Parts: sequence; C-alpha cells; structure tokens
Amino acid sequence: MLIPLGVFRTFSVDLALESKRDWTIFLLFDVVINNSAGAAWGALTLIYGNVINTSEVAGIFSAWLIGNILVIILIVPLACRYIKPKIPKSKLFKILLGIRFFPGKLLF
Repeated sequence: MLIPLGVFRTFSVDLALESKRDWTIFLLFDVVINNSAGAAWGALTLIYGNVINTSEVAGIFSAWLIGNILVIILIVPLACRYIKPKIPKSKLFKILLGIRFFPGKLLF
C-alpha cells in the first residue's frame, strides 16, 4: 500500500486514471513492483516458516503474483474511477494527505 501511495503522491497521479501517464505509473508501480514485492514476501515467509520447500518457491511466487495482479487490474481502476469523488471527503484521506514520504521514512 505504501509503494503506490508514495508513487501516486510523488508523481501527482490522478486517481481517476484518465491519462496514459497515470495508467503507465499505475501499471508499473502498483501492479508490477508492488505485487512482485508482495509475492516475494509471501513466498519467503512460507519458506522461513517451513511450510514449503525451496523447490516450490517459483510456483508459489508465480501463483501469488498472478492472483494479485488479476485482483488489482480488475478492482483498482473501477474503484479509482467510481469512488474517487468520495475519497477527498473521507477522514482517512485527510490523514494520509498529511503524510510526507521520504526514502525509507514516513514523517507526519
């Protein structure tokens, strides 16, 4: 969640994803990088927890990544387009708007 939030704020991405630039940034950072990090974290956690063997990592990583990507591609654009007008009115958005991102740190 922090990767896309930081990237969207840094590059001033419109949550409605109306331009090609917004879509490119969304696909690169939210879909590819964020989900790759999540799939790697999940697969490594299963290894360190002795749930799977190291030989199963590639299959688990791939399945996890594909599942995450499908959900993100199906849900997030719809949510951004139809829920966007309600977001600035929420208390959570006002809190998140006050967060400043620096590499490796969150400052309030």
